[in-house]
This record gives sequence, C-alpha cells and structure tokens, in this order.
Amino acid sequence: MTKPADIPVEQSVKFDVVVNLTTVKALGVTIPDKLLALADEVIE
Repeated sequence: MTKPADIPVEQSVKFDVVVNLTTVKALGVTIPDKLLALADEVIE
C-alpha cells in the first residue's frame, strides 16, 4: 500500500472562473464587471 507521503503532488497551472448570475442574485452579492469580463464562463 502506498503511503500518502509517497504520492506526488501536482499544482494546477490553470483555473477556470465560472460565475452563476442566478446564484449571485439570490445571495445578493455584487460581482465587479471586470471579474465578469475575465470569467471563462458566465451562467445566466
């Protein structure tokens, strides 16, 4: 059995930013326009 300390760790090189506008509205949160412009996907 492999020990957890022997398992290699990899760092992510890319993160996807997804904004769900329905959830944002339900939570009453304001998302800056600049963040929306940078998002990989905006769900309406």
